[in-house]
Amino acid sequence: MPRSIMSRVRNRLALLDRTQMVKLRLRTPVATFTFDDFPASAYDNGGKILEEYGARGTYFIAGSFLNAVIDGIKYTTPEQLKLVHARGHEIGCHTYDHKHLGAKRPGFARASCEKNSALMREILGKSFMMSSFAYPYGDVSPVLKHVMPYTLCRSVRYGVNEGSVDLAQIRIVSLEACHWDAEKIEKIIADAHGRNIWLVFLTHDVSDAPTAYGSTPDQIRRILHALKQADIPIKTLKAAAAYGVFGGETVAA
Repeated sequence: MPRSIMSRVRNRLALLDRTQMVKLRLRTPVATFTFDDFPASAYDNGGKILEEYGARGTYFIAGSFLNAVIDGIKYTTPEQLKLVHARGHEIGCHTYDHKHLGAKRPGFARASCEKNSALMREILGKSFMMSSFAYPYGDVSPVLKHVMPYTLCRSVRYGVNEGSVDLAQIRIVSLEACHWDAEKIEKIIADAHGRNIWLVFLTHDVSDAPTAYGSTPDQIRRILHALKQADIPIKTLKAAAAYGVFGGETVAA
């Protein structure tokens, strides 16, 4: 059986495992912006736009990409990480190695996460902790869902989180160029008004000429404008969970 098919089977089985579902206790809909791999442009051209709207995002960092330039894409640096953290954005874990995890043993995933966490503590301080995680490539298995050392694990499974949410496979709405459909996304936002719904957006780099997995600044602004028009607050993944899952009245970013 080809690996791609095996991966789809694992991911589907993981999706069918609903043992980590929890009820959303939202009083209003809420939105979250997430950026995978942390290209430098995700903050320089993305995070700064969020800040213009008084919002903050969640950046999933893979330590092996730190200071790297891969296929012409410049990734984050320790200096930028410190700035982003200080500005109130959330730094989440994307493993250190950025490998497909579905076929790996749990020990590999946990070791890669701990290596990533140790590096982040070196940069951001000994007390720094990550509570959010994103599976590289969205590759997961039923076993992996139950051993990850994080409260919140974001998937790449398209959909909205409504009524209940699987905290081990939080669903996303892609803003990536390869999936971009402005009318569809704006309709999702408009339809969220008055509903018990958590929208988690996903992209990577942000530039006027993004990769297939990135977005343009205008696309980010368009979604932010639609959220503002719908009166939907924007919170980091951790803050949105505190608000919508654990019942917090007000939370920091």
